[in-house]
Amino acid sequence: MDCSDRRGKYAGGMTSPAIDPESQTLARYLARGSALAALVSCALNCLFVRLTGGPTGRWWSLAWLSDWTSLAIVLAGIGCGCAGIVLGVRRRSADTALIASIGLVLNLTIVFVMVWFYASARPAGEN
Repeated sequence: MDCSDRRGKYAGGMTSPAIDPESQTLARYLARGSALAALVSCALNCLFVRLTGGPTGRWWSLAWLSDWTSLAIVLAGIGCGCAGIVLGVRRRSADTALIASIGLVLNLTIVFVMVWFYASARPAGEN
């Protein structure tokens, strides 16, 4: 039996599905990167707190590094989201624009919560 006739086919003899060329574009990768940035940022912070018990005493420098790295990842996610939306609209790809907008909303929510926390965490007596 010659196996060369089965190349590119599933076990039942069906041919493999075609890959959507839109899913391989730069716009789609930027959109996915935007959504992934929010997940990586949250995972980095949660992992740091769980492993060290929080930013106390001797872990202060690592807490600082973790916070700034997380902020850089979120800002990169916002940039990727904006670029993904623009490129998705230019290519008339609603899927890409939707994925990018979901990532952008997630990243902007993280920034909003950070700004809100630091604005409300001022010491008593300051206006």
